[in-house]
Order: sequence, then structure tokens, then C-alpha cells
Amino acid sequence: MKLRTRLALLIAGVIVAALLAQGFLGYLNFRQTAQATVRGDLQSYLATLVHDRTEGDVPSYLPNENGIRARLTKQGQVVQEYGGPFPRTAGADGDDNWLIQRLPAPDLGAGTVIEASIPLRAYNQGLDAYLRTVLLSIALMSVLGVGAALLVSRGVLRPLGDLLDTAERVSSSGRLDEHERHELIRIAR
Repeated sequence: MKLRTRLALLIAGVIVAALLAQGFLGYLNFRQTAQATVRGDLQSYLATLVHDRTEGDVPSYLPNENGIRARLTKQGQVVQEYGGPFPRTAGADGDDNWLIQRLPAPDLGAGTVIEASIPLRAYNQGLDAYLRTVLLSIALMSVLGVGAALLVSRGVLRPLGDLLDTAERVSSSGRLDEHERHELIRIAR
């Protein structure tokens, strides 16, 4: 394999590795930030709902545009549901489709809990779109990187090629005349 090709592949490999690292870390950061935002929004919504119920107000703002659903339970029995049927999931944090949070409301009676859930469809679609964008940019930048590396390596390695050609001529002839000496000095500079 030619030195030029090896250099271009090395540069392309470094570009791909850097893009993969940036894309992976960016994806993790985006996912963590989006998750914290969704959890925070749901927690705020839940706290407002508990406050309204504690004050005796019947929440009039349910259902909302985010698809949040809530329910009030006492001793494990559903007393009231808001915003539609509550998703039936086993885990405290829901499943891939819903995020669920629970907040005890002892001011409303012993064993009273208000639960809220939010669909994660938009969240998951956002993560998928971000991941597709990262993968597409890695592919595109890798191709551009290989092309740029090939173009740059041609100019960078030309003097080395000339030096090798001159050394080959000197080696085969066994003598270094004035012309080759000047050429070697020029190439070395």
C-alpha cells in the first residue's frame, strides 16, 4: 500500500474516531438533558396537582397538550383519573412508552398517592432523530475527510517521492553528480 494511501487512511481513521467520540458523548448528554427535563416537568406537574388537591381545588387543566395523565389513589384503589386512562405499567419509572412518577399526598388522607404519567413517544422520536443525525454526519464527514486527506497527502508527500526517486537514481548509478546533489538539497529544503 502506498504511503499516500496509508496517510490518508490514518487521517480518515482519526476523523472517524473523533466524530464517533463526539457523537456518542453528545448523544449521551442530549439524552440525559432531555430525560432530566421530562422528569422535571412531570415532577412540577405532579407537585402542582398535589397542591391543588390539598387546597381542595379540582384541577381543571387536565388533560393537557403533552398527554400527561394522572390519578389519585387511596390505599391502592383508584379514586379519580385525570386526562384519560392511566397506563398500566409495573415499574415506578414506567416502561419505554411512559414515564410514571408517584408522590405521596398524606394531607389528603393516609395512604393517598397522586401519580402522573407522560408519554415518551416525542422524547424517543427526538433521541432517534438526534442519533440519525449523528450517524449521517459521521458518514458524510468521513467521506469528506478521506477525500481531503488524499488531496492534502498528494502535495505533502510529493517532495518525499522526489527524494526517493533521486535516491533510487543515485543508488542504481552508483554516483552522485552535481545535478542530483542540487536536487537533493532542493528537496530537503
